[in-house]
Amino acid sequence: MPLNPKQRINRFEKNYSAYRLIFMIVLSSVLMYQDYQGTYTIKLRSYLSASLYPIQYLINLPNNLQKSFYANFLNREEIISQNQRLKEENLNLKSQMQQIYRLESENKRLYELIDSKPKTENTYLFADIVSTSKILNKHQILINRGSRMVLN
Repeated sequence: MPLNPKQRINRFEKNYSAYRLIFMIVLSSVLMYQDYQGTYTIKLRSYLSASLYPIQYLINLPNNLQKSFYANFLNREEIISQNQRLKEENLNLKSQMQQIYRLESENKRLYELIDSKPKTENTYLFADIVSTSKILNKHQILINRGSRMVLN
């Protein structure tokens, strides 16, 4: 029985693909060795990298767009939650401010009832720090005013 010509071609293609695989493995091994041993491929790599950058950019574009969209979405949610938190804090501060105004008016009314005035004069004595303790566990400072030393 004679062999079918198509079968011969398929067998030849199988051998050809095996030879092609072996050639590519040898070629890649030689290139890797050259790259490891010297600086012969640095220029080639830089030229290939520069020429393939637009293709890499287009391939990575959907992923980059997805990441930026996700980051913007998270940023929007964060801003909304922060806005809600700030509104609550503002409401709390307004209520505290009203309470302070109420207490101030009550204090003023009480001072008027007892015919007294609050002490508004505060005397301050300004001092300069002359030196500090160099020992880590000792918290002492020396100032240029006063004669009494206070330790904490």
